[in-house]
Amino acid sequence: MMEAWCESDSLLTPLIIGYQRPHSKYSGVSDAFVRASQAVPATKSTRVVGPRIGSKKFACSREVVLAPGLEGLYPRRALLMDRPVSDPPPQLSDPWLWEVGFILPKPGSIRRLDPGLMPVVLETSRFKVTSGALEGAVQLALFRHLFVASLRCLDANLTVLGGTDRWDVSMWRLAGPEGEGSTDGSNTAADTASAAAYCDQCGVPLERQARFCAACGARVGTG
Repeated sequence: MMEAWCESDSLLTPLIIGYQRPHSKYSGVSDAFVRASQAVPATKSTRVVGPRIGSKKFACSREVVLAPGLEGLYPRRALLMDRPVSDPPPQLSDPWLWEVGFILPKPGSIRRLDPGLMPVVLETSRFKVTSGALEGAVQLALFRHLFVASLRCLDANLTVLGGTDRWDVSMWRLAGPEGEGSTDGSNTAADTASAAAYCDQCGVPLERQARFCAACGARVGTG
């Protein structure tokens, strides 16, 4: 699995992005990070709590949550987490599935980028693998795609190196009970996605009764 860290088609390989900064006092990176976090739809999942004998299943909402940065490392972080929806909620020892953060190196510090570009690095700092599959892979793929897409609104000709930011609607539609590698194999992302509409411009699932896409801003039904 660690070999995936340096593969160009891997979700674990950091994204190295270079773009033209829109203003000397505004990079737009933090806003792009927040928009990507907010645009990944929540899905249903199930967690098993307790010992094998007497354990219980709890319904959860699998969603991306923003977190404070780590001093000297990440200005902002985002985590995919299972949030219990039952009352009272159970105490989950490890509710997260992955964590991402971004770094802002000094311009010219990355040799593979034009020194005149503003560099940004998006890293997957923590992740889980179950039965050889990356948990929350679909949400991570969508997050990476949305982050790059938001920065592309600032610079249409930006440079992307490193891992993949590829996204296709079929990725979300195929995220079924066995496709997400949830804690007990009973994630029902497909139940949520099957009833969703998709943006004609970027393919991201739309919120119910939405008039505009939260990811790209396109008006619904005009593709």
